[in-house]
Amino acid sequence: MAYKIITGSAMIITGLLSELMGLFIITMPSKSNTQIVVAAIFFIIGLILIVSGFGKFRSGMLLKPDLVKNGILRAAQKNNGEITKEKIIEEIGWSKMVEYEINEMIKKREIKTDERDGIIYYIFPEFQSAKEPSM
Repeated sequence: MAYKIITGSAMIITGLLSELMGLFIITMPSKSNTQIVVAAIFFIIGLILIVSGFGKFRSGMLLKPDLVKNGILRAAQKNNGEITKEKIIEEIGWSKMVEYEINEMIKKREIKTDERDGIIYYIFPEFQSAKEPSM
């Protein structure tokens, strides 16, 4: 997690510096074809670094335990308190961090598990609506 955040931040900063270098080169008084090509290369490299750095930074931030747990809880709430691994994958993806958070919630008895037809359901009692008695 921290590795991705630090690497992404470094890529973004390097990309911004590359963009500034390209801007500096393009604003120089004497303009030759070589200067324009070098400036364009700095702009392109800077753009690539910024975009890929942002993606890496964002993926690192998504691995924070609080965000993972909140994502699981949102998925459970959307599905009336019952979700499967497939639903979690649809909503937030699956990683070791997601699996760890699910196991921690089971250990803390925040959620229950139920197996039906070979599929494990994670049950969140707080999000299940109370069934009204039929009349």
